[in-house]
Amino acid sequence: MAHPFDQFGAVILGDTEFIARPGERYQTVCVAWKDWRSGQTGALFSDELGAAPPHPHDEKTLFVGFTAAEPECYLSIPWPFRMAFLDTRVEHINLTNFSEKKGETKRPRPPRALIDILRSYNIPDGDAAFKEVMRDRIIKGPPFTNEERCLILKYCLDDVLLLEKLLEKLLPNIRHFGQALLRGKYVKLTAEIFHEGQPADPWAAGHLRQPKTRRALRLQAVSDENLTHGLYDGTKLTQAQLREFLVRHKIKEKDWRKTEKAGKLGTAQRDWEALAKAQPEKFGGLPDAAKTVSQLREFQLIAGSDNRYRTPIWAFSTITGRMAPNGAAYPFTTPSWTRPTLTPMPGTALVYLDFASMEFGVAAAQSRCLRMLQDYAGEPYLILPILRGLAPRGATKQTHGKLRDAYKPLILAMQYGAGAGLVAGRMNLRKSEGQGLVDLHHERYAGYWEWSDRRLQRAFDDGELVTSDGWRCEVSSLTSIFTARNWLVQAMAQSIFRYAALLMRQLGIKIIAVVHDAVLIEVAAHRVELDTARAVNCLERASRRFLHGLALRVDPKIIREGERFTDLRGAPVWDFVERTLHKIEDGNIDVETDVA
Repeated sequence: MAHPFDQFGAVILGDTEFIARPGERYQTVCVAWKDWRSGQTGALFSDELGAAPPHPHDEKTLFVGFTAAEPECYLSIPWPFRMAFLDTRVEHINLTNFSEKKGETKRPRPPRALIDILRSYNIPDGDAAFKEVMRDRIIKGPPFTNEERCLILKYCLDDVLLLEKLLEKLLPNIRHFGQALLRGKYVKLTAEIFHEGQPADPWAAGHLRQPKTRRALRLQAVSDENLTHGLYDGTKLTQAQLREFLVRHKIKEKDWRKTEKAGKLGTAQRDWEALAKAQPEKFGGLPDAAKTVSQLREFQLIAGSDNRYRTPIWAFSTITGRMAPNGAAYPFTTPSWTRPTLTPMPGTALVYLDFASMEFGVAAAQSRCLRMLQDYAGEPYLILPILRGLAPRGATKQTHGKLRDAYKPLILAMQYGAGAGLVAGRMNLRKSEGQGLVDLHHERYAGYWEWSDRRLQRAFDDGELVTSDGWRCEVSSLTSIFTARNWLVQAMAQSIFRYAALLMRQLGIKIIAVVHDAVLIEVAAHRVELDTARAVNCLERASRRFLHGLALRVDPKIIREGERFTDLRGAPVWDFVERTLHKIEDGNIDVETDVA
């Protein structure tokens, strides 16, 4: 019987040790490897590395690693990484992926770090104290003594040998090795995204690198009535201050969420978002302002010395196979006011390409529900409210954008099984009106519901959900039906997105960020129209491949040299930040004393 490695001329298991600094490419400390066939091993310190890897590294070589760290380090050395890649972390996640249980508010965290995964397979991981000492020493950086160099090389090579033991556990359970290699190819892409980073405005990035400037911004923000509506008293938010805020704005305390254990008034991000949904005209910008105040205390969106943001992408980290970057260090998961700090480098343009109404379109195409496909061609998040008399006839995204944004998450929630209580509560409707929307969804999209029920029945019979490209999730009688329905759409959406990204990579289109259902590319300014069209074609081609020929709509947004990335949600806070930075620069705010 053929072995999956037979197709490769060489198989290399490898590990690297590196120093990670905010916004910078990795500083590689050492590299260790083992030739799987010959059993030969090697380990070299950074000052011993040559112009190319010291092991086979062409297209006919398979590199087995753990996470994108190794491709990222190789690119930073810089070494080419032309090898096929098998990510043991991703394959472990795929083999052990499971859905939430009914009634769970927080999903138990499965093992993701190497040491935890090894222990889950009962693989002895060596001297834990020694490993911790080595990690701490590496992080401190050079210079290293000769003794330290020897110990670090041993530590790195030990991880390679542990990786081999993990591979022995995983390999027999990988059903389709070609799909595993495609997952590895996508992980390589995320390493390239990390290597390139996202371009930040040097002026704004320079100011935001300074802790004193960030502290001054925070102090100015909490005292700005237009941003926080007098929510804060000084730099802290107390229960007394929140009560005073509720009284002043005529908000009933009994309607405010209380914490489960202490019964205190909620001060989480979801509380400000709930307030903004209830009174969007007045408090629409408060969630972004509150998140900004919180994150400015320990601001992590720091550009590197080349004025580019960088943080690992962590592909395949969610139950549906989406990526999970550090939310505090990625410009698309930090408060929306940070988006305008993204600006093209000289001679380039940025293009943000977003699948329009992707979840609705994926559900319509997978189920082949004719009415749902027809509605996708129009305004899918306003059609049901219009039919129920909750939105004016003829309403569109352009004419009723805020209303559409309010109904969008509810239409999607109903698509996954949300009931009338949730719908009515979120939109301040009578329960009968919420029930009318839910009933209409089931009646109008009966084809979708038949398909979804059929797929779930098959999944519960088989004990798993699986996409056509091999991403899987275990289900059982304890699985939430809402989660399972959501998975059917979200996992497929991510399969489409990954395939499109790999098509772009094959065409040489430089992807510098992935964002849920969108991608950010960086192109030469004189090629922006051509490369935008090529990227749109990749996205449409990918959707047609997975969705029975349906090409999902794509909304491209071009940011040219001299322009900023715009996000209307964060505009008020960005205006405040930009204005405050100018005041600091002009000396009107003393960052030493933080007094205007």
